[in-house]
Amino acid sequence: MELRLLETQEILSKLGKDIIATVPQALGVISSASEIGPVIDVSSSINGSAGYMMTWPLYTAGKSSAMESEARKWIIQRLQDFGHNAGITLALQLVEDIIRIDQCAN
Repeated sequence: MELRLLETQEILSKLGKDIIATVPQALGVISSASEIGPVIDVSSSINGSAGYMMTWPLYTAGKSSAMESEARKWIIQRLQDFGHNAGITLALQLVEDIIRIDQCAN
């Protein structure tokens, strides 16, 4: 059972990282994986539909206990960007749950 739990946590962690990796392309910051550079500013060009599209996957990943704190903080920042820069109030409401989870995890 412990081995199954570890395997499941690894899968959840990878899924969360994969969700995070899709954000720049979903927001139109890059058009392909080959364009990824060392730093991508995804907060500067948020359009509403992409922000809405990414809110739920990021929320789901951020709530996962398998998500590392650094990744969870990145998700928190993106959801806050969606709320403040794109006017997606749902993102601001959902991010409060993730902030509480992050505070409990630390």
